Amino acid sequence: MLDIIKWFLYAFTFSLFIFGLMTDSLINILNGLKSIMISRNILITDYFLVGGIGASFINAALLTFICLFLIQITKTKITGSGIAAIFSVSGFALFGKNLVNVWFMFLGVIIYTLIKREKISDHLYSAFFGMAMAPLTSEFIFSKWLPLETGIILSIVVGIFTGLIIVPLSRYFYRFHQGYCLYNTGLTAGLITTIIISIMRSDIV
Repeated sequence: MLDIIKWFLYAFTFSLFIFGLMTDSLINILNGLKSIMISRNILITDYFLVGGIGASFINAALLTFICLFLIQITKTKITGSGIAAIFSVSGFALFGKNLVNVWFMFLGVIIYTLIKREKISDHLYSAFFGMAMAPLTSEFIFSKWLPLETGIILSIVVGIFTGLIIVPLSRYFYRFHQGYCLYNTGLTAGLITTIIISIMRSDIV
C-alpha cells in the first residue's frame, strides 16, 4: 500500500512537471523561475502573475520532488499527515514557496534535531508544514528597506531561528488547542510569522 502511495506521489510530481512544460516555452519558464525566486512573496503573491503558469508548476514540481527525495533519504514513513504536508508544499509553491526561500528554515529544523539528538525523520513533516514561513526569507533578502547584504544575513538568522522553534512550539500549541486545530504546525507558523512581521513593520526595525 505504501509503495502505491509513493508511486502516486511521484506520478503527481511528474504530472506537475509535464503540465508546466506544456504551458510555456523553456525560455519563458526559466525567466519565470528567476522572477519567482527574486520576488518578495508577501501575501498574496500569485506566481502565475509573477512568473507565468509554466514556471509556477515547474516550481511546484521541483519542491514536491525535493520533499519526496528528503523522505526517501531519511527513510521517513509516509503517513496521512505526511501526504498532507507534501500537498501543502505543492499547493503553496504556487504562491509563496520557491527554490530559494525554503532552505534556511529547514536548516533550523535540522539543527534542532542535532541539538536534541533526535532523528530528522521524526520532524520532517513538521519542517514541510513549517515551510509556510519561507516567504519571510524572501521578504528580508529582497526588501526595499534593507541593503542586500543585511537582508541576506537577517534572512539566514531569522530562517534558522524559525526552524529551531517551530517543532517545540508546535508541540506546545497542540496542548494549547487540545487537537481542535487540524493544521497545528500551520497555526504555530502563522503566529511566529505574525510576530516577526509586526516587529519588521514597527519602529523597532
